[in-house]
Amino acid sequence: MAYSADAIRNVALVGHRGGGKTSLHEALLFEAGVLGRLGSVTDGTTASDTEADEQARQMSISMTLSSFEWSERKINLLDTPGEPSFVADALGALRVCESAIFVINGVMGAEVTTRRLWKVAAEHDIARMLFVNMLDRERADFYRVLETLKAGYKKTLVVDDKGNENLRLSIRNMDKNQFLPPEGVNVYDLLRHDHLVLSKGAVKALEARCLERKS
Repeated sequence: MAYSADAIRNVALVGHRGGGKTSLHEALLFEAGVLGRLGSVTDGTTASDTEADEQARQMSISMTLSSFEWSERKINLLDTPGEPSFVADALGALRVCESAIFVINGVMGAEVTTRRLWKVAAEHDIARMLFVNMLDRERADFYRVLETLKAGYKKTLVVDDKGNENLRLSIRNMDKNQFLPPEGVNVYDLLRHDHLVLSKGAVKALEARCLERKS
């Protein structure tokens, strides 16, 4: 299928090593219907880390390009290495993408490679989104990380919290209906470039969809 230029999105997943970029890449492909099951970095079964060295080290060494269709748009999703020794692929991705998702470790916050790549993205003037990941880990603290991000990126970071209630995401075990936001949470869909507010009916529809996929 041919796509017009305005229907193509090029999105880079970038950030420091260990932030969960490959796992997020895997989850997005699964949600888009490209994958029938979620792979695991620890098991060496993800769609992007296919080289033996990557599986042995449990980290990305080179960039991986995946494509899928979402809401009549073609999404080119680039999973990039976060290890400083292999950051060249991430730098290259930022030169060809108009959007970047900076994946932040919910325990460690923004680390060295993340800050370096943020500066590069700012130089290229591309759209940036901060995604705080691994909130199910011990010592993870969303609000602590949020405060450090506000302090570090106060000139460019916009947080739509509306009284902070909308930032309290409902985290559930992936084996129990997956991750779903509560009713009324504001969601920015990077793939469609739309700002959404989930209604009670939309949340129930998502729950039903997750249960259907598990059956």
